[in-house]
Amino acid sequence: MEICLKEDPVRAPWFGSLFSDETCLHAMLFTTYACSNPVSEQRQDSPALYHCAITLRLLRERLADLESQAATSDGTIMTVVTLAGVSEFLGDRDAAKNHREGLLKMVTLRGGLQAMTGYSQRLRTKVCR
Repeated sequence: MEICLKEDPVRAPWFGSLFSDETCLHAMLFTTYACSNPVSEQRQDSPALYHCAITLRLLRERLADLESQAATSDGTIMTVVTLAGVSEFLGDRDAAKNHREGLLKMVTLRGGLQAMTGYSQRLRTKVCR
């Protein structure tokens, strides 16, 4: 619990992913827009759907080769954690379940939770939520 409560978000290692990882950035922008406007008010040209489409396209490109480091990188895992959380928040239980199953595969390919050390240790906390 302490790892979650005492961390300054701006100094948190994952904060850098917003600026260095395009997929993670679009996932966060999607989350911000989707959670600030009711789903019923989202139009086809809404910023939420725009960033969602970009996030999913970039994520699919990374996951196309599960043997690549990009498929199981911290940024990819953080993106899927973000998508799982926003799906749950928006009540899309099927999408949330799919994202959780994808996380399990990525963590397994990476060597399990015990293999996530350093910055990844904080990410491990988010995966376990």
